[in-house]
Amino acid sequence: MSNWGAILVPAATPKAVIAQINAAIVQALNDADVRQRFGSQGFEVISSTPEVLGTLLVSEHEKYARVIRESGMKIE
Repeated sequence: MSNWGAILVPAATPKAVIAQINAAIVQALNDADVRQRFGSQGFEVISSTPEVLGTLLVSEHEKYARVIRESGMKIE
């Protein structure tokens, strides 16, 4: 199991705005100082596209839904 983080916006956000936000985040994550700071805290910096994130979110949802179903976990 691994941890990851992402920045999300409301579903109705225009694609052009999403593209601008993504470009700014990618630029920031490519900065050597930012990468060094994250790295010094044990983080691996990986940036991607909104489409790749969407695919990851669907995959993670499906994976953990299956784990919950198969394990019989219940909310207490």
